[in-house]
Amino acid sequence: MSKNTKTEIFKHATIAFSEFGYKNTSLDQIAKMSGVGKSTIYHYVDSKRTLFKEIIDTEVQYREKIVQDFLSKPVSYNDITDHLIYFRENQLNPELIKKIINESKQIGTTEAFEELARLEQCNHDLMKDILLHLKVTEQTETNIELLAFLIVETFNLLTWKWEEGNVPLDYSEIKKQMNAMFFNM
Repeated sequence: MSKNTKTEIFKHATIAFSEFGYKNTSLDQIAKMSGVGKSTIYHYVDSKRTLFKEIIDTEVQYREKIVQDFLSKPVSYNDITDHLIYFRENQLNPELIKKIINESKQIGTTEAFEELARLEQCNHDLMKDILLHLKVTEQTETNIELLAFLIVETFNLLTWKWEEGNVPLDYSEIKKQMNAMFFNM
């Protein structure tokens, strides 16, 4: 089996999960979209669940790289909101993320919920890394894990949840609010 075959399978699996969600995607569908037999998929993964997890692993690795790149330059507290905005605008698979958020909330599919929780934990851990890099604990007495959680979740509330019943905030307003709440250190 070639690396191209695996790449095609993962590319089409990502498309299928993004379009249909975890629950409504089958390995037969992915095989057909990829132009391979179902047995070829089993050469690379042992189940739909494993395939889904590996696709989410790719997203986690991508997010880790974005944070490494961010931290490789001089940064300050005021840069954090810009980074979050960049992070949101440059997700590897934004349609997949939206789909698993909706599926975990509306249908409650265990696999979607678990992978969404893993992505959320990744975001919190990466924010904690940023805060540690900025040496927040040396400047204030704070629970770094709690602060990382609050920053990420507040940003999510301002960018996604707020829009459900209000006029969406533009990024300059989000930055202003985030800076007022967290980054006037």
